[in-house]
Amino acid sequence: MLQWGLMIRKPSDTQAVGLHLDGTTLRLAFADVVRKKVNIKRLEAFSLKEENGSLGFLDAREKAICLELCDKYLVALAAPGKETLVRKLKMKLTKPKDVEQAFPFEAEALIPYPIEEAVIDKVVVARGEEETELTLLAAKKEALSGALAKLNHLSLDPESLTTAPAALAAFAGEYAGLEEPLLALYIGEATTLSAVIHKGKLLSSHTAQNGLGALKAAYEKDQERDPELLPNAFSQFDFESDDVLLAASLHSKIESLKKETQRILHAETKDFDLNKAPVLFLGEAATLKGLDQLLFKEMPVELVELKTNGGSELSQSLLKTFAVAIGASLSSLQDYPNPINFRQDDLAYPEPWKRFKGALIMFGGSALLLAVIIFLFGQAFVGLKEDQLRASYGTLLADLKRSHKGFESFYADKRKLSKPEEGEFLDLKSLSTEGISDRLSILDEEIKKQPDYFPLHPNVPLVSDTLAWIASHPKIKGEEGAIQIESFTYQMVKKPDMTKKSERYQVKVDLEITAPTPKMAREFHAALIEPNSFIDPKAEVKWNAGRGKYQTSFYLKDKTSYLSGGKG
Repeated sequence: MLQWGLMIRKPSDTQAVGLHLDGTTLRLAFADVVRKKVNIKRLEAFSLKEENGSLGFLDAREKAICLELCDKYLVALAAPGKETLVRKLKMKLTKPKDVEQAFPFEAEALIPYPIEEAVIDKVVVARGEEETELTLLAAKKEALSGALAKLNHLSLDPESLTTAPAALAAFAGEYAGLEEPLLALYIGEATTLSAVIHKGKLLSSHTAQNGLGALKAAYEKDQERDPELLPNAFSQFDFESDDVLLAASLHSKIESLKKETQRILHAETKDFDLNKAPVLFLGEAATLKGLDQLLFKEMPVELVELKTNGGSELSQSLLKTFAVAIGASLSSLQDYPNPINFRQDDLAYPEPWKRFKGALIMFGGSALLLAVIIFLFGQAFVGLKEDQLRASYGTLLADLKRSHKGFESFYADKRKLSKPEEGEFLDLKSLSTEGISDRLSILDEEIKKQPDYFPLHPNVPLVSDTLAWIASHPKIKGEEGAIQIESFTYQMVKKPDMTKKSERYQVKVDLEITAPTPKMAREFHAALIEPNSFIDPKAEVKWNAGRGKYQTSFYLKDKTSYLSGGKG
């Protein structure tokens, strides 16, 4: 029990199904939360049959609806209030961690049975500077197992097990809209459940063994005796009419229920100092005409109407009838501040990942698909890089003026391999990266053995050739006249020597011209930029204009062979 705070699991989701088994009626509420706004999307009531203490669905279609919803979403069952013990607890601790560790020991003194036989949980009501105020909830494992067994017999296994008083607190926190404490009174089939609630937090709860089922049985008995007096169905009976006084059995049961209600109200108002108690009347009983006036007549109470939830289309009668089921679903939604879950220890939910199987399978499949795509992309990328390497290797052989076949023979000699016969030479595309790397090492050794020299004879256009090319250029003459060369400078700006053996020859030409029209000058400039056999396209072509003259400079193409000899 020392690890209680770590062991308890309180599942939540953005969508949840709340279940409430009231006699032979199973009520279901499906809720979701979008942008912190709660929506009740579906309410269902299923009538069950009881055989040998076990429950079963009457309708196959209703069973299919229930099982489909409960299999897809998080399911929370509200255990009966009569099985739940609710007590106030104050602890002289303020740190949440300390409260969690000490809670089981403090709770043991308030439980009238061995704590080993119990499941406990709590609601933090308030944290002060010196103490923490809690509401203790406890239930026997045996009783909770019985509640779960009834659902299991219906092929349902709730992931979360809250309790009816806690569900009423969640419901009141969402729909009551009051800042002060209130009393929620839920009259079920066999029991009457009360809960004192403040801002959605449960403070106290009591259960009385008296409910709507007794009124229904008495009504049917009086109806059989005098059909003319009570001709309608129970749900349509007007409890404000004088017929109540004439129906002896019904009147007796109402008086009994009224006394029980008065006793509950007196006990709760005394404990919490409620002068005129705000009462939230819930359950199917709250939808019967005039029953509220009959029960609370001459009592110091103020009946509270439910507030609409963001324009909800649900009627007051539906909200009241499904209050416990709605509260159970609300308490399992994400960010709910006071969740209660009795599925602990021996009662822990056996398949905590059940709801996520579909998502996990989809995620796993997506991850596998992504891995395959990345693998294929990687293979294609590696293949592309290998093709680029083979192309670079072929270019290197061409620059060194060595044929592929000739070098393959040379490589076979160096590695003492059998020389390939004619037609058996490996194609460049067949070479592996390791094979290319080994051949490059051979080439590197051969290049290092060659004399360290540089080319002394540049292969660049001569001055005469350059002038002839300019003078004969199609754009040098036009209908308006010819472009005149005012000055021509031919200068070798770079060349290799003993200190710069890796340098290359570079010749710069500076040209100043005059043109009959600016148009002819622009066309001549455009012609210099276009690909030709004289001007180096990789170097910059400058152009300036001023005072009727145009200056341009460019570099001539260098066709000198540098790799045929040595390192250069």
